[in-house]
Amino acid sequence: MAEVDLQRILTEIEKRRVRCRKQESAAPEESLQMMRDMYAEWINNDYDKDMEVLGFKSPFELAETISLFISDKNSRVLDCASGTGLLGLELKKRGYIRIDALDASKESLDYSRGKQVYTNYFCEYLGHNRLPIENGTYDAICMSAAFGNTHVRPDCFSELLRITKPGGYVIFNVRAENLILDECCKSGKLDDVIHKMAAKGKVEFLEKKRHVYMQCEQNGNTEYCYAFVLRVIGNK
Repeated sequence: MAEVDLQRILTEIEKRRVRCRKQESAAPEESLQMMRDMYAEWINNDYDKDMEVLGFKSPFELAETISLFISDKNSRVLDCASGTGLLGLELKKRGYIRIDALDASKESLDYSRGKQVYTNYFCEYLGHNRLPIENGTYDAICMSAAFGNTHVRPDCFSELLRITKPGGYVIFNVRAENLILDECCKSGKLDDVIHKMAAKGKVEFLEKKRHVYMQCEQNGNTEYCYAFVLRVIGNK
């Protein structure tokens, strides 16, 4: 039964990845609706259990990175593209007590309420659009497994910097395959955006390090991601 479940999950997740890549040239509104529909369906069909079977390590690994850079557990943290709350749960385990959630999927946010890890919930798309959040609100912004053509793109950085306090952090990871295949990230595009922000004195690019993204015990497959750590200097 376990092997059957794994094959079903692998088949379905590959279909979703292909579906997302086909949307890379679609209008933002079309991609957003596709993403919302996809997660609404997936959450109702055991998203968290699927991630457990696949050995989804991204939230754990990113929470470990966050804890290395943010020692004050009273820091205000915004979990962007928070999904079902897996990263928020890992942060709570490490003692963080002021965590907010932001996601474009209402179903994801509603599901994550059951984990009781977030204080405030924002149902918002993360892009170049202005968020209903004041300047310099957060000590840290974090994102797990969010960057990609139909999820979060580099055009979100201006908003992330705006709502982060000077001296605060933007910490996120990107699946390694997305850095190769996704138009918004591939061929060093994501790194170039960050280096340009650093050259303009907006951020310090502190770290880019490879971590395990998924490690499935059933089939021995391991996927990797890269964690990026930026420190916000100001909003010049």
